[in-house]
Amino acid sequence: MKEYEVYIQDREAAKAAVVGGEKIEVMGTEYGHNDHLIDWLKEKGYWEIITGYKAKVGDNGTGVKKLNGIWALMGLGHIGRIQQADPLLRDGKLMSDLGFNLRRKEAVDGKRKGVIHRDTLRNHLKRIDSKESDKVFYEHTKLLRSQKKLRGKEYAADGFEIEVSSMSGYEGAGKVWDDKKKRWKYGYKVVYVFNINSERPRIIGLSLGPIQMDERKLLREILKELGEKVAPVKEIIEVIVLDRGYWGAELFEDLHEVYGLELVTIGIKSHHCTRQVLGMASIAKKWQERRVRRRNNKGKEIEYIRRVTGFTGLEVGDDSNRVYEMNAVLMEETNLETGEVDQVVYFTTLAVARNPYKAVELYDRRWNIENRCNRRLSQEWIEKIPVGRKRNAIYGQLTMIAMLYNVTRIYEEENRKEAEKLREEMQRRGRRSYLLGQSVVIYAIERQVYTTMDEESSCRLIKERSLLKVSRLIEQGEDVREALKKIMAEDDL
Repeated sequence: MKEYEVYIQDREAAKAAVVGGEKIEVMGTEYGHNDHLIDWLKEKGYWEIITGYKAKVGDNGTGVKKLNGIWALMGLGHIGRIQQADPLLRDGKLMSDLGFNLRRKEAVDGKRKGVIHRDTLRNHLKRIDSKESDKVFYEHTKLLRSQKKLRGKEYAADGFEIEVSSMSGYEGAGKVWDDKKKRWKYGYKVVYVFNINSERPRIIGLSLGPIQMDERKLLREILKELGEKVAPVKEIIEVIVLDRGYWGAELFEDLHEVYGLELVTIGIKSHHCTRQVLGMASIAKKWQERRVRRRNNKGKEIEYIRRVTGFTGLEVGDDSNRVYEMNAVLMEETNLETGEVDQVVYFTTLAVARNPYKAVELYDRRWNIENRCNRRLSQEWIEKIPVGRKRNAIYGQLTMIAMLYNVTRIYEEENRKEAEKLREEMQRRGRRSYLLGQSVVIYAIERQVYTTMDEESSCRLIKERSLLKVSRLIEQGEDVREALKKIMAEDDL
């Protein structure tokens, strides 16, 4: 039977107990805490939504809000696996901020336990239905929109895969043949929609399916959820930029005719319509030329000359023999260092007569943001590690990460000095975590009260306590060294 003692938060009483020499217990942090960030999330209304997931059944008596708070802190701490969450679960400062005012008695073996067992958190994630995750995530998107945090109406869709060792045990996973590696891949496919504003990237929608699922179907699911839960898609998105994985005349037609969106995509070289545009290069009458600089994979900056020209009224087809009339842009890019020339064809519903370069520019922005966004989500937010084996848990984790990614980006934009300090601290400690900065919880055992404070303040308080105790002992005739030994023996903190 686990035993608990209820402690009330009372800063002044706890400080008085410390200075008065009463029995205390100090619980240091292992993950630390950034008060400014958490307070800011609450002030802006983001924390209320992030911790608003409702489970289908019980919460093991802990409280759903608290469990969601632990889950969110796990994300901010960039902890990819629940089995690695124990240091966070026994972090007194963080847990007290979530509302845990229970002090667990020391186990017989002297090992500290967390406020909950990590299996409680694992079970909680399983009980959050995917529809509930959608509800919470699109509430978040709606709030960003109402706060005017979604700048521009140019968006892109992108996807990635979450690979697992096998389909066995992973609910909703699929398999697909990897022709390059000549093996079967198992897992999930994720598609998300993000804006391509280089200064303010945001994820506004996402969907999850088995790894073999068609990206176009997942994109349609996102647009449906946006339309039903946020606003008509046309009010949110004006232009959507797609890569080759979304190719299809039927989808192009629906995006343009049904949703009222303009679109930009890149041609598939083997398709007749792409070869047709390449063959028209010699008859193009009007070219626009620009010089651009770009870094290669090794970080070297290379200069290119780009020549672009537009063509109108081409029939774009797919494997189903459907066709849809679109415009095309042909780009010839010359590497000024090697002299190599590359040709790329873009298809778009945008007008291309006056400004054919716009389609190229939008696709460039998509590529740049996609790379930066994917790299950060993968390396920092560890999105490609499934948090569990149940689909509900995996999808819930994806929505949580996407929301935390958005709000921490907004935090960095609005609090540049604090964000810079936090990033420097991350680099100094080698930890990709937004939960930095040492803090402690001090429990006054007899009064059954506690307080939280930063490490420096707690050190000053305990130093004051020790000096007063030493002074009393000296006044009673004790030798200074003997007095210090007694204090050290009594206050084994």
